[in-house]
Amino acid sequence: MMMGKPAAKKVAAKKGMIPAGYKNGGQVKPFTGKDTKAEEMAEARAVRSGKVSAKEYVRREVAEEKREGEKPNKGKLAATGKALASGKLSAAQYGAQAKMANGGMVKKAKAC
Repeated sequence: MMMGKPAAKKVAAKKGMIPAGYKNGGQVKPFTGKDTKAEEMAEARAVRSGKVSAKEYVRREVAEEKREGEKPNKGKLAATGKALASGKLSAAQYGAQAKMANGGMVKKAKAC
């Protein structure tokens, strides 16, 4: 009698989730540097819920930007962190600012 692996449990897709085929069942971890809309919204929700303070948000974003080779603007990040914590900037608004898609920069096509 052969014993196989049990069938993988399917996770229903929800708004703000990546496809369920990923290791963690489609959940997105914040501050991983992926810069997708779902990852940015996870960051915003963590700050708004109080799991991450505004100061901790700045520290993590600075580290994330340095890993990507960008020059972080601490003043702008501090203002964003305070806006997220206070609710002036929603997770959806913050996620819409994501300029990346699939972990890579989206460049505008040049007009011919």
